[in-house]
Amino acid sequence: MVSFVLWPCFSGAVVPYEIALGQNYTDPININTDSAIITNYGTLSGDVTLNTGYTLTIQNYGDISGNFYCGTNCIYITQQISGNGDVRSIPNLSGHVVLAYNNNVDVINMSDLINVAANAYEIHLDSGTFSVGSNSSVSSPNIVISSDAVVFVITDISGDLSQPLVSNVVNSSVIMQTRFSPDIDTMFNPTYDWRGGALYVIAVRETNYSVVFGGAALGNYLDSLREKNPNDKLLGALDLANSRNAMADILSKSVRTNSINLMTPITSLISHDLVKFTPGTVITPFYLFGNDFSIIGANVNLGGKISDTLFGNIGFVGGTINYSGPFDDYSGTLYGGNVGVQYIDDMYYVDGYGKFIYASFDDIDIFNNGAIVQNPRGFGMNLISDFGLVYHIYDDIDLIPFVGSRVDYLSVASENDMDFNLRIGTKLEKSDTPDGNNYTIGGKFFIQTDGTIYVGGYMDMLSTADGVGGGLEIGALYDNMGMSYRFALNGKIVF
Repeated sequence: MVSFVLWPCFSGAVVPYEIALGQNYTDPININTDSAIITNYGTLSGDVTLNTGYTLTIQNYGDISGNFYCGTNCIYITQQISGNGDVRSIPNLSGHVVLAYNNNVDVINMSDLINVAANAYEIHLDSGTFSVGSNSSVSSPNIVISSDAVVFVITDISGDLSQPLVSNVVNSSVIMQTRFSPDIDTMFNPTYDWRGGALYVIAVRETNYSVVFGGAALGNYLDSLREKNPNDKLLGALDLANSRNAMADILSKSVRTNSINLMTPITSLISHDLVKFTPGTVITPFYLFGNDFSIIGANVNLGGKISDTLFGNIGFVGGTINYSGPFDDYSGTLYGGNVGVQYIDDMYYVDGYGKFIYASFDDIDIFNNGAIVQNPRGFGMNLISDFGLVYHIYDDIDLIPFVGSRVDYLSVASENDMDFNLRIGTKLEKSDTPDGNNYTIGGKFFIQTDGTIYVGGYMDMLSTADGVGGGLEIGALYDNMGMSYRFALNGKIVF
């Protein structure tokens, strides 16, 4: 919709020229009178020519695509902006003046205004309220304050505060008021400073977390950590966070504010599943370590044949854990077990087994469901089933590619988590009795749909004379804890 109103300054009556609303005005417009006003509500595509000695005011609520011919007189063209509805660019006009004002209710965003006035000679601000934030352009035409009733409201301080929120203000001392929006993030204590016509913000991180979180229980818990230990790792990381997103990421990784993470190292322990179904009693001391944790423990497994092709296995595990990560330190004890069966013949391989671990954590408290829990306890369990085909290579090597599935369940205090993954892998095993004793060497590899990758190997020896033997196991795992490694020795007795 286009409305063109022209008041020629003749002596006598003033006769306005009007164009019907809703039409695209394409005819050229020549300004040959002392003062003219164009108010555009639709599309103005005709060229506009401003002749020497005249002035033109434009208020644009629509689209203007025509060319402007004004030469050095473009400075006599003023784009008038009285609210957000007419903060619109005039693409083919440059060297003009943008005059902005408002009623202190329809606040004008300075970033939008500066973008609209990118080709202007100057921006004039009359009485009204203008918002500035980290997204305001720092490169703009000169901004001239035309009234002492101009108010700047700072609405966002999340960006690079080494840069000004707005610059090139010619006479900033005229500004009646500069203030912060009431909804400025409470994680900062900001102050502002006008320096050299530029508005800077100095924001000091608030480290009183009852203030940051608005009196929520989480904030009180974090403040209580500072009372116990001013050098607490979690608080040190939070104090350096410069955004809510960064703070949320830290809280999601800490075991104290996301308690299910206490069980992540336990999941790594369970995932090192170099499970072997062999007859006898096997005692296996092991050492497992990653970037932030270590577990020392031992397995005791009892296995035997149910039939020529079916084997059973039951075991027990116990150990201690020590964790020292970017945000938390804790230790604990764990115990649990495993049970499984395996079917293997000349063609097919099927196994199913499960592991479960109970853990008790020391020297740490967690914030769980709005309450503080001292020395929490956790439970972890997985169930695995694999199916494969048996290939005999060189008559004495078994190559078994397999596919399978895995279900994990974790629980700490009132938090629990369940995960399901598919997996694919390969087992390899070779047995020989060169001197009357049985020697076995083998390995296992798998990859899961959650990105977990495992590779492990073992070498065992069993005296056929007295049923006593031993072996070595090694494994490497990549999962949510990063890389971890397991080394174990075992001793075996077959009755």
